[in-house]
Amino acid sequence: SEPHRAAASAPPAERFPPPPPAAPAQPWAAPPREPGPPPAETLPSGDATAYVPAAQLPVPDPGWEATVEPEPGTGKRRKTIPKERKLSPLMLVLLVLLFILLAAVAAVTFLPGLLPGWERPATAPASTARLPGRRPQAAALPAGTARPYSVYVRAFQGDRGYDAAVALAKRVESGFPGVSAYVFPEEISGMIYYKVYAGMLDDTVQAAALRTQLMGAHLANPDDVGGPAALIQARPWTFDLGAFPTREAADRRAAELATAAIFASPTAVPQTDGSERWTLYAGAYPDSARAEPMKKTLQSARLPARLVQRVGRAPATSK
Repeated sequence: SEPHRAAASAPPAERFPPPPPAAPAQPWAAPPREPGPPPAETLPSGDATAYVPAAQLPVPDPGWEATVEPEPGTGKRRKTIPKERKLSPLMLVLLVLLFILLAAVAAVTFLPGLLPGWERPATAPASTARLPGRRPQAAALPAGTARPYSVYVRAFQGDRGYDAAVALAKRVESGFPGVSAYVFPEEISGMIYYKVYAGMLDDTVQAAALRTQLMGAHLANPDDVGGPAALIQARPWTFDLGAFPTREAADRRAAELATAAIFASPTAVPQTDGSERWTLYAGAYPDSARAEPMKKTLQSARLPARLVQRVGRAPATSK
């Protein structure tokens, strides 16, 4: 072909000479260098920081304060850890004395046998340890003799019944000194009667003697009650309207009660302390049911309706 023929026909002078053989390779020697600074210490990361117990941490010396230099330009020392405080000798002495005192108190209180010759003082009983005082006196109470018997005199009815009964009671008291008369309302078959009774006696013998006297003076009539025996009646209950130191004080109170249609009879009653007081009695009843009319009268007048037994001394004369 044409290219092949052209290459074969080229002259030999146009070929390149072969390269010379290469020298053998030698190792490279670097020039000597100055020693550089030591490598900086690499700080560990937060995750890689090792835990150090508090007991291994360094404790500052309290004496450092004395070696701290003043800050430049200010003349003031920097604040550092304060020095360790120490107890003063006086404080130590006081603490020792306090300890000795507490120990002595404990020994005397809890261990009296430890101290030779010491005995705990005997404590007086509570009853004798108190200072002698005045013994309180008990309140005086009625101590009279029960006197339940009375003699029936008469009964009145109507608007003027109370006034008529009071007039008859005055006649009995003026005719028989020392004999008490009683005027009080009582219900009979649905009707209210003002009854008059005489005397406050402790037995039927005394009541029979008073009955004879009243019949002789025509103040009591056996026919009104079906015979002489029915004139003597047991009526032990009465209303207590208060006690007074003298007969005069009791009479003044009785006059005040009379304005409210309440007839009160002063009676001498011995007391438990040996004294005697005048008590105002209102009514003479065989039981509490028959006393209801008088109870309502006292309650309407705003007076205490206290039903008690008739007691006193006989005869009921002033002291």
